[in-house]
Amino acid sequence: MDALGADPAVIARARALTPARLDVKHHAVRFEEARLDPRGYDAVTAVAALHHMRLGPALDRLAGAVAPGGTLLVLGLYRETHPADLATSVAALGPQWFIGAGLRLGRSTARLPDLSAVPEAPMRMLDPVETLPQIRAEVARRLPGARVRRLLFWRFSLVWTRTG
Repeated sequence: MDALGADPAVIARARALTPARLDVKHHAVRFEEARLDPRGYDAVTAVAALHHMRLGPALDRLAGAVAPGGTLLVLGLYRETHPADLATSVAALGPQWFIGAGLRLGRSTARLPDLSAVPEAPMRMLDPVETLPQIRAEVARRLPGARVRRLLFWRFSLVWTRTG
């Protein structure tokens, strides 16, 4: 199993927190520069990362690492422009308020790990560029049979399985 991240301090912390039994190889490298085993992974995941890259080439690179019968799983962010986006955001207000209230009251923090010693990852706050219809169209062109679903909190899921 390989884990990629661009920041060496974050990767060092992830390495320290990963149980040895999982046999994870951590790599401090940008995704675009990583050496990926072509069709070498049963599962490839990307969480809130695609909007930091050019969508088409990133999808090709992720999919290229998926083994036959393997799955690509993405949790991504999209730019809101459509009335359905507004409706989803309005629907998310209740859960968003509930989650926030729970965190403020301390109910949900009992199970959260202490993150005070975790180095802060350098981040550029980038708003998503592509809308959900644009993402769906690009995914349909590059990953036939993939499912893209709208989720709450400006997110989408993408699930694709390589045939063969």
